[in-house]
Amino acid sequence: MHLRNRLQPFWHLNLHIGLIAWAMLLSAGAHFEISIPSALQVLVVSAALCVYALDRCGPSSPEDAINHPQRTHWLRAHPLTVRAVILLALIGLVISLRFSPPHTRWVAGGYMLLAALYTRRLLPGNRRLQDLPGLKIPCVVLGWAALPLLHPELAAARGILAWMLYRAGWLLANVLWSEWRDRPGDLSSRSLEQKFPDSYSQVLWISRAALLAAILTGMLLNAGLDLIGPATFFLLQETQARKRPESFADQVDFLLLLAWVNVFFEAIGPVG
Repeated sequence: MHLRNRLQPFWHLNLHIGLIAWAMLLSAGAHFEISIPSALQVLVVSAALCVYALDRCGPSSPEDAINHPQRTHWLRAHPLTVRAVILLALIGLVISLRFSPPHTRWVAGGYMLLAALYTRRLLPGNRRLQDLPGLKIPCVVLGWAALPLLHPELAAARGILAWMLYRAGWLLANVLWSEWRDRPGDLSSRSLEQKFPDSYSQVLWISRAALLAAILTGMLLNAGLDLIGPATFFLLQETQARKRPESFADQVDFLLLLAWVNVFFEAIGPVG
């Protein structure tokens, strides 16, 4: 069986999303030399799995069947597996909050409210936050970039806002390409004027600017090996996106896993 087919359950169940959230948090801890409690690590992984399961399963996101028909078919064909993953994530969420400090609980509560409004049709007109003009991309980028704020020591660390801006540039590039790939389904449920950006050229230039800003900010922050992530994203964008934009857009989520590079080398200690 082809490796891509073997990895389909990993992809469809959003397990890579949990790993990305984990890496984003641990890389911030590595940069600021602050230990990340086990409860917080479980919290971000569990919360990421829950949020993306809510967004991609059920009737609230009909556009997903158009944008990702294979994933939608797989999820519908394996309901017990999907429910088991969601149940485990919910258990992890509850247990991790039980052992978290008040600061983390308050910030997590804000995240939960935002996630509910983003994924479920709770707003007037039977809409979600992502259905409102101009809100989807900022919500996703800021939600991911602000993950370090869950940790009280990271939230109080000098330079944490600059680190969040550094991460936001990399994340913005990711979301822009994902949005461009998902235009067909999104336009089926939202009007054209609600979509931004609306052309390949806009995606390329805004993503290019965001990544260059992230790389420059990372250099100023002395981000070290962590810069491999946005630098690799920029290089692949310039060499592959022009030739195979759809294929490149399908890979951008996995590029965020490069945030693990800094964590890995931090864990094994200095070399040489």
